[in-house]
Amino acid sequence: MMSILHRITTKGDLKRGLAYLLSFLFVAVVPKAAEQSTYNWIERRFSARIEKRIRAGSNEIVRRIKAVIGEQHSDASVDEIAASYYRMKLEDQWARACASHSPQCSVTTDVVNLHHLTDAQRSGRGIVLWGTSFCGTLFPKIALARAGVSLTQLSLFDHGRSHLNTLVGRRITQPLYCMPENQFLTERIVIPDSADRSYLFRIGEVLKSNGCIWIACHGARNQRHLAVEMLGHTINLPAGAPTIAMRHKAVLIPTHTKRLGKFNYQVILGAPIELDPDLKRREAVQRIVQEYADLLGRSLIDQPASWHWSHAPIACGIVQSNEPPETESQLNSAG
Repeated sequence: MMSILHRITTKGDLKRGLAYLLSFLFVAVVPKAAEQSTYNWIERRFSARIEKRIRAGSNEIVRRIKAVIGEQHSDASVDEIAASYYRMKLEDQWARACASHSPQCSVTTDVVNLHHLTDAQRSGRGIVLWGTSFCGTLFPKIALARAGVSLTQLSLFDHGRSHLNTLVGRRITQPLYCMPENQFLTERIVIPDSADRSYLFRIGEVLKSNGCIWIACHGARNQRHLAVEMLGHTINLPAGAPTIAMRHKAVLIPTHTKRLGKFNYQVILGAPIELDPDLKRREAVQRIVQEYADLLGRSLIDQPASWHWSHAPIACGIVQSNEPPETESQLNSAG
């Protein structure tokens, strides 16, 4: 009986599907002129509830922050980081509901160092944007689309749902989660839950046509991971982005997103990472992933509240989750 129910839905997929559906319907009935005041009302009550939970001393996000960077912050500072993180997550949920109705959602965005991308396009080799788990998966896409970037996304098959492949996950949760993102994408390439490798050929086609692909640095469970050091921790990061860039001689650009304020986000493009032709591919990839981990660590210290604390510390192996397995599986979707 339980096996049959799990084919239909899990508790996590059901809760997420209902949350997406209700928020989509709620935003639909809110007058455009009242969106900001409505959100402010929701935020005040949400923040009060979250701060109460944090003060109670049993918050999972606070535990993860302390495990990763707690030595560098007081308890009060960690509590504020957690509260700011939850506010960012609320903005993400609200923006998803708004963007599902119209791509003209009220989010301020900026792209820093866009010349790195335009210069790479002139080379005609294709571009791999190596994105970090900062500020969710929607705001970077909005910012890049507004900057005129035609973006292809590499995603896991369960992006936005659990990996248990339930009916509710496939038909409700995932479409509602991906719908706002897809408005800002040229294409989404999906890594399947099988041995089928045809998606790799499509990646090659996009790069050969001088396209731009976003690949997340966390969450690809079926990719090869490398052990590297970050902030005194041994973490595991997938090597897919540099491996793909080297295989297709594409330009590899490290990318992360920063929350500047309420509904104000900035995508920062780093200088292209040099791919050393004199090193063997395995040695070169190991060095690149370690350099990326160093960048990730600096960004984490600079903007801890913007990191995806619900997903990233578990995906890279720093902490273990106290969440039920079916809920945790949803946190492992690649952005």
